Amino acid sequence: RNIIAGCVALIVIVGAVAIRKMAVCPVQRLLAFGLCFFLVTYAVFQIWSLIAYRRLPEKRPCVVLVLGCRVNGWDPSRTLAGRLDAAAEILSDNPDAVCVVSGGKGDNELQAEGDVMKRYLTERGIDPSRIYAETRSYSTEENIKYSFALLEAEGLSELPVVVVSSSYHITRAQLLCVLENRRIDVSGYGSMGEGPFVWVSDTVREYMALWKTAVLAAYRAVGGTA
Repeated sequence: RNIIAGCVALIVIVGAVAIRKMAVCPVQRLLAFGLCFFLVTYAVFQIWSLIAYRRLPEKRPCVVLVLGCRVNGWDPSRTLAGRLDAAAEILSDNPDAVCVVSGGKGDNELQAEGDVMKRYLTERGIDPSRIYAETRSYSTEENIKYSFALLEAEGLSELPVVVVSSSYHITRAQLLCVLENRRIDVSGYGSMGEGPFVWVSDTVREYMALWKTAVLAAYRAVGGTA
């Protein structure tokens, strides 16, 4: 709520200043429009991230796809633990759901994220036979790509997917899932971050990544090959 209120206040203040400057010269007018566009779209993204994905999905056979994040030694980071706790909520509530935990081993990590994630969920009472670990990926795009390949190999590719990640990450993850498999039924369930300052820095980065993904998807849709 504080973040939402801050975003709205920032839009009002900067927008008022920008409007006053619009009539000065074309360059200032362009900058003012650009700043207003950023603030409005970023605020919408923030609000969407904060409130859109905290409803447990309906109980039905599905795949809970948990996207990886940094691990500390043999334990998940606070952000990753939040994602796993959100996944555990779904898996405990829905015995017909299976889970894919996705994440490889970074240069500064002792173990693949997927293995750490599986152990964390198992220690919280989730049957390990319901959990599939994907341990090759190093990015969100690879999380999705390799997880879908795993689902195909396990004969689970026709099940609907519930993507679990930090709330700000869900929108882009869903878009990537649809790009990977346009027929997939995909929804999202988000966890919160580590605090307001980390949240803002992470959401700014994710906001830019979402625009990049959307632009590349549109380019490919019209025949581009990049």
